[in-house]
Amino acid sequence: MRIRTAAAVALLALTALGATAASAEDDGETLTVVFKDRQEHQVDTDGPGRTPGDYYVFAQRLESRRGRIVGDVYGRCTYHFDGMELCEGVFKITGKGDISVQGAFPEDFSEPVILAVNGGTDRYRTAHGEGRFTVFPSGDFGVVFLLSLDD
Repeated sequence: MRIRTAAAVALLALTALGATAASAEDDGETLTVVFKDRQEHQVDTDGPGRTPGDYYVFAQRLESRRGRIVGDVYGRCTYHFDGMELCEGVFKITGKGDISVQGAFPEDFSEPVILAVNGGTDRYRTAHGEGRFTVFPSGDFGVVFLLSLDD
């Protein structure tokens, strides 16, 4: 099955070694998640084939690079004009909080997929930064978040 994010939202994107690793800055964090067990539902708003306004919703389990379950992601991507997708989603990191993301990218992945972090809850309540959609050497897909967590 073709992986999109999120996106994602995919949405939303985002190569570190563990589920969470502190960065060089006291107020920053690198968080790496790997997508597993995707569920997806396509919604066709008009006519056959992909047309602007069609969308899909998805959910996936999130694991660390070492295979430990670290949460889930829920998102929605809408097909737009010019082969673009607009995605938004929430990464729910177990015991730490949520990270909200959004981004636009070509559906054929001809450009890097970078998601904007636009907020969060709990540990991530002041989060901003970006998530980079990544294909790891194992062939797994995931997101490496580069976060700033200043208050």
